[in-house]
Amino acid sequence: MKQLQVKTSSSEYPIYIGEDCLSVLAPFLQQATQTIVVTDQTVYDLHYQKLSHVLPENTITYIITPGESSKSFDCYHQIQTFLIESQVDRQACLLAFGGGVVGDLAGFVAATYMRGIDFIQIPTTLLAHDSAIGGKVAINHELGKNLIGAFYPPKAVVYDLRFLRTLSEKEWRCGLAEMVKHGFIANPSLLRQLLQIQSLDALLDETFAQLLIQSLMVKMEIVQMDEFEQGCRAYLNFGHTFGHAIELDEKELSHGEAVAIGILFSLYLSEHIFGIDLAIGQYLTYLKRLHFPLPFNVDHAKRYLGYMMHDKKNQRKQVRFVLLNQLAKPELVSFSIAGLETLLKQFLSEFTTKEERVCH
Repeated sequence: MKQLQVKTSSSEYPIYIGEDCLSVLAPFLQQATQTIVVTDQTVYDLHYQKLSHVLPENTITYIITPGESSKSFDCYHQIQTFLIESQVDRQACLLAFGGGVVGDLAGFVAATYMRGIDFIQIPTTLLAHDSAIGGKVAINHELGKNLIGAFYPPKAVVYDLRFLRTLSEKEWRCGLAEMVKHGFIANPSLLRQLLQIQSLDALLDETFAQLLIQSLMVKMEIVQMDEFEQGCRAYLNFGHTFGHAIELDEKELSHGEAVAIGILFSLYLSEHIFGIDLAIGQYLTYLKRLHFPLPFNVDHAKRYLGYMMHDKKNQRKQVRFVLLNQLAKPELVSFSIAGLETLLKQFLSEFTTKEERVCH
């Protein structure tokens, strides 16, 4: 088992990574008056029995519907009501047992129930290696993702790698996109190794755990430098501005699959703005090799733009993107709505054409 330690100006907490490491939960749960598990139905069916061996007898569990739709006001309110009716007190500990949706939702519940109770992230997906660290918790609004939330660090992150073995190919792609993001913004060596992956089967190899730890360390180091996203932490949104827009529009896409497309657009903008070569072709080949969906649609440009106008990074009615002036050198760049619309249509037209050419 590998242990990392996140140290910020306001908090410090451990990250445990390894096979069969749930026993590390014991000292945290012994200190709590009650344990609450928030999970979704899929994770409950697949993995709850493993977790149950380390849970106290008085544990209560709330199961949500899998998927992004659960990051809603309604679901948030229902869980708060459940906690109140169960007479959960301020010394309880909430376990967010699942992927990014569960972690974001349960973390926001913990941050706001009785002005805050302890919670622990127990991620069960590859994607959650990114979202479980750093204390950003939120629910969605119909006008945009993660617009209602808080910074609320967990007491610990427990990443048992056994849970990854049941992931679908879609979920593997979802998590890989965030790892690739970390490579682009901070670790070219990690990026190089990830882009050389020939198939998703390779991710079950033992060496993949080392790549995962490298990715976790990128996230950890950035969070330690900028806990509340006043500076460099915003770089972790690389690929997310357009990614969130296309995710809201294309309901069949997972978050990571949408971010992968968002990265493609960010690379395109970076080359246009800075006049550099970021080898977009190599990245596009990687996406196709691992069967990432690429639903480019020029006719949806206005709709995408509308979603991007509500992005959290925006300032003074300009849309801000994280771009690269070279590998591992990100910076924030602002676009007027009109200027962004022109570039977006160019991108969609060019890459739709490329897709058609490949299909023929």
